[in-house]
Parts: sequence; structure tokens; C-alpha cells
Amino acid sequence: MLNRRTFIKTAAAVGLSSIVPVFQPLRVAASDVNSNASVIQSSDSIKGGTQSLMAIEQWENLMDDLDCIELATWYTLLTSVAGNRTGVGGESLSFYAHCPFCPSSDSLYMRDDSYHCCNCQSHGSAIDFFMKAEKCSCATAIDGLRSMLDSGKLRGRVPEWQRYRRILAETRRFYSEVLCHRMEGVVAKRWLSEQGIGVDTIERFGLGYAPLDSDELLLDHLLDQGYSPHAIEASGATFRNTRGRMKDSCEGMIIPVVDHEGHEYGFCTNRNMVDSDPSAADHWVQHTSSFSERRLRRLIVPAPIWPQDLNKFEEIVITRTAWEVVALHSIGIENAVYIVQDWHRPNPYAMRTAFALAQTLIFPCRVEGDTSREIEAIMEQVGSDYRRVKLLSLPVGRWLTELLQRQGPEAVRAAIRAATPLSQALSS
Repeated sequence: MLNRRTFIKTAAAVGLSSIVPVFQPLRVAASDVNSNASVIQSSDSIKGGTQSLMAIEQWENLMDDLDCIELATWYTLLTSVAGNRTGVGGESLSFYAHCPFCPSSDSLYMRDDSYHCCNCQSHGSAIDFFMKAEKCSCATAIDGLRSMLDSGKLRGRVPEWQRYRRILAETRRFYSEVLCHRMEGVVAKRWLSEQGIGVDTIERFGLGYAPLDSDELLLDHLLDQGYSPHAIEASGATFRNTRGRMKDSCEGMIIPVVDHEGHEYGFCTNRNMVDSDPSAADHWVQHTSSFSERRLRRLIVPAPIWPQDLNKFEEIVITRTAWEVVALHSIGIENAVYIVQDWHRPNPYAMRTAFALAQTLIFPCRVEGDTSREIEAIMEQVGSDYRRVKLLSLPVGRWLTELLQRQGPEAVRAAIRAATPLSQALSS
């Protein structure tokens, strides 16, 4: 039987891609790339450089922004409601329509993000639909559809995204005000100061605080700002408990999750931070909205800006929590990032972003005990790029913040400098 240690040593000997399909070069998901999109397909592990990377992200953003049902109404008639499903803002409808690509009627099944004809088997995204309807190339379709969105000919899902972003932006501003300027945030602000987190770092990351003794403080504020209960809940700023009562989603210390344009996608929160060990991973809760999924899945904190941040660092440290990024940046270690979606699960989109930012990724790894699970999780993430990965052995605990608290900034810098290649660990 192939146990973990044998698996790892075999992988080092014969190559990862020889063992399981998941260990392949990082690529854009097949569902996101059309066969005509040669400029996008050429981006294998960012080998195509800045132009290819930006082309991928342009494609993904457009996929998120378009509404396939709205686009189809330019070419065919919707004939009946096929059903409903849970969407970002609640339930969204799907439809049947006449297929413009074959003689069959009522065979085209439409959702907001895809279409499929049961007769001619034509299927794909809104971009695929436009390419087939207009008989044009992928590049022409991307330019044409983006122009239609920008001009208002198509609304897409953009107005919905913008509404939720405004709510999350106000949520961020409100909690920042609580931390910096209200009595409820005095204890949290004092605690941050004790951790060496100054005003500049607080402002840079937009840190905030949600008082633990109020379940509806934010909700009341957003209602006063004129937002509807439905929109507030759909944005993720609040949720309904088992009794159906709306409550604020965030508690305790707050680190916003934002993209390079400052758009909020959610928050990392820790309700125990001020009173207990802030480095414990199970204390952190991530509240991220489901809108604009393709943008969210590639996010890292802090978010890079292309093209100027391409290959910005020789090495970057992949932290386990957003708080570690804040703590490291506060002591001048800026080559540290947090992957918004758990890096223990395969996420080629975030890895694509990270590898575009630096030549080498450094993953913290505990010294004591069996490390094979951690190494296996890292290999599942990086695939054939494992030779561009180093392991940072933590002599104290499992978190960089623990090392920082107990031994100081220089110990953290020394541990980063001493990181060893993953390939060396595989062969030892």
C-alpha cells in the first residue's frame, strides 16, 4: 500500500505528474477557456508573461460580469421558466428558449452563467454563446461584450455586484470608525498597539473592530443608510440565525479582503483575538461573499496590481492567516501574502497569482511530528511547480506570529532565510 511517506519519496523519484492527474502544470480551468482563446491558453504557469496573465483575468472578470440569459434575449425568445436556484441575491430563475443554432424549439436551457441545447448539444458560457451567434473569434467576442457592458447595452450582473460592494465598503468604513474613533474600539486599539501594530498598518489594511456585545450594531447602521434588509443579507454583511433573526456576521477584530481596486469581498474576523492567543488558526473566521466568484478565488492579501507587481519579489511567504500578513508587514517583512481560499485545498487560481508575484513560494511547516500531510497539501497546490517552493521550518509552534511573539522579528527573518527547497525535503 502506498502510504504518505512512500508516496512523497516516489513523487520525488519519478515526478509528480506521473502519479496523479492533479499534479499538472497550473492552467486556467477548461470551463473558463474556449478553444479559440489562444492568447489565454498560452499562459501555462504565467510563462506568457504579463500580457497573458492580464488576458486571463480579463476573461474571468467578463465571465463573472455577464448574464447569459440577458445576452440570449438579443438572439432568441425565452419560452418558459425551467426552475429556480439559490443565487447571490436569493433565488434566480433559469429558462427554456428557442435555440438559435438548430431548428429545435424549446431545447435551449439558460442560466445566468451558462447555456445548453438538449438537441444540438451546443453549450458553454455567455462568451461562447456570443462567439457562436456572431461567428467571431474569442478576442473579438471579449472586446465586443465588454463594450456592450460599458455602454449599457448589456447590464449583466454588474449592478448587483456594485450594490453589494457598496454595502461591504460601508461595512468596512463603519468597523474602521469603531476601532479608531469610538469608545467600543478602545480596548482593541490598545491591544493592537501592544502587538506593535501602529496607525500606518491599521490604515494600510483597513483594520476594524466589531464589538462582541452587539449583534445588530452594523445592521442598524446599514438600515439607517437606506439599504434594504434583503440587500444587506445578500451581501454577506449579516446572516439569519436558526430563529430567522438577522445578525451581524462579523465579531471581534476585522481584516478586510479587498482586490487591487479596493473592492471588498468579505472579512477575516477573530472574536477571541483581544482576550486570547491571536495566532490560533481556529480562532479566525472568514466571511466572503459568493458574488464575482472568479475574482474571489484568485485573491491574495494584499492584492497585487498588474503589470507593475509581476515578479515583484524573489520570494514570498504564504501565511496561514491574514493576521500573520499584518504582523509581518508591521515589522517590515512585506513579501508575505495570505491566500483567501484555504491553501490546504487545491486552488490553481490563487497559485497562479502567487507565482506571478514571485519566483519562489515559501510555505511555513512545523518541525515536530509527521509533516507528510502538510507537504502533501503543498504539493497538491503547486503541482509541477514544486521546484519553485521552499519550506520554512518553524522551531516554535505552528505559526509565524508565535515565533514573532516569543523570539522577536529577527528570529522570523532568520527562519525565512533558512527556508529549504521542497525538492530537498522530498528526497531526504
